[in-house]
Amino acid sequence: MRRFYRVGPAGVHRPAPTPTTPETTDGRAHTILELLTPLQQTNSGCALIVCNTVAEAQATHDLLSTAWSTADDPPLVRILHARMPARQCTAVTRRLQRWTGPRGKRPARPFVIISTQVAEQSFDVDFDLVISDLAPLALLLQRAGRGHRHPRTDRPGWAPTGCPRLAVLTPTGQLPPPAWGDIYPASLLRRSRELLTSLDTSTINVPGDVQHLIDQVYGPEFAADDDTTRIAEDARRTVTAHLTSITPPASVRDLHPLTNTDEHPDKISTRLGTDSIRVLPTYRTPDGRHWLHPSHHNQRTALPQHVGAADRHTIRRLMNATIPVNSQWLDQTDPATAPPANWSAVPGLRDLALLPQPVSRTTVRPYRGRGRLILLNLTNGIVRS
Repeated sequence: MRRFYRVGPAGVHRPAPTPTTPETTDGRAHTILELLTPLQQTNSGCALIVCNTVAEAQATHDLLSTAWSTADDPPLVRILHARMPARQCTAVTRRLQRWTGPRGKRPARPFVIISTQVAEQSFDVDFDLVISDLAPLALLLQRAGRGHRHPRTDRPGWAPTGCPRLAVLTPTGQLPPPAWGDIYPASLLRRSRELLTSLDTSTINVPGDVQHLIDQVYGPEFAADDDTTRIAEDARRTVTAHLTSITPPASVRDLHPLTNTDEHPDKISTRLGTDSIRVLPTYRTPDGRHWLHPSHHNQRTALPQHVGAADRHTIRRLMNATIPVNSQWLDQTDPATAPPANWSAVPGLRDLALLPQPVSRTTVRPYRGRGRLILLNLTNGIVRS
């Protein structure tokens, strides 16, 4: 099926310097608010904002919440990323699929979903407008597919059927911006930006134009210094993936290799290059006790000290409150981060680390990790400052 995408706001690929600050009139914040003006003015439609980092997604959520705080009936704003408790991610994902899935029924109010790369794949959703941070072209095309994905009869007038739009927020200056870290190779970001700014038309035909555009960004003839680094890193990761991959079922003759991870325990992770650990946020009172809720007066919210392998209800409740984070964030030599000793016989629980946030009757303070403060915000998820 042919689909035509308009790239850039109103056909213009607009620079959007980071970071997100409402006061920057020509920056990212101003651009986002301007793009969402039709949604707010007509009180109709929905938009997806895909951010490259969790911190930028959180800042964007705060931006919209602040900008629309005085409106009589503002659009709904929801945030979704991996640095949220498992139960919260599940709840937001299910709600989002009810609203935007193939047979989704939208709420009466317009809404905006702010997400990270979790929206790129295995996510059957449909939005009237997609706004994205700059990313390698292949990922931008993947994100564009979250717009006008299903036939609908209730598209708002500002997003006519058959004309999906992807607005790309392009940083000026250094690529990647320091706030992004090394999440994407600089060479792919640079050529994606150059390609988008040089297009003769703002319309991209999918799939007709895809191969031609991909070749301009990923072609083997590129040999800049950062390309050489990227190619070498890709080769290293390919070798690592082969070494730690799980044998296909049809090739299994011995179950031992599937369970023997002693050779590469530090290399097995969901994403190559990450070293993550699941943390269980708790609220630590001055007496050293841990609680699962800031209002720690209820015995049900006390951190259970004795959990057996057969207590599936408690195990499920605890695991649904966990969050994956970089293992380097916590000082795991701090006794306060150690789970109860009696959890040692329970798979999953024994490998957790606690995130002990000091709490009093009126105040929850962040936990000081390795040089940074870490706090669970009940809306935004884990915030690191």
